[in-house]
Amino acid sequence: MKTKKETTPQEALTNLLVKLRECEKGFYEQMEIIGKQNPDEQDTEKEGKFYGGISDCMAALGYFIGEYVIRETSKQASEQSPNVITFEPNE
Repeated sequence: MKTKKETTPQEALTNLLVKLRECEKGFYEQMEIIGKQNPDEQDTEKEGKFYGGISDCMAALGYFIGEYVIRETSKQASEQSPNVITFEPNE
């Protein structure tokens, strides 16, 4: 029986960011095809709404990836050298 490797939050967020980028690329490819088939028709409103929405999603994911990295780095730093002052008596 195979065990599935657990995905870290950073990997999950990064995968979502990649998928959103793929969606964006696919959307623009489709818009280009539609534009070639119907040169008189321009749907800049839909294109603008899509781009605005997907940009907001990518920015939010980027923020969460950054937050995760900062928290993990802080946690590792505090584990390696905790912020504790120790006093040793002079002999």
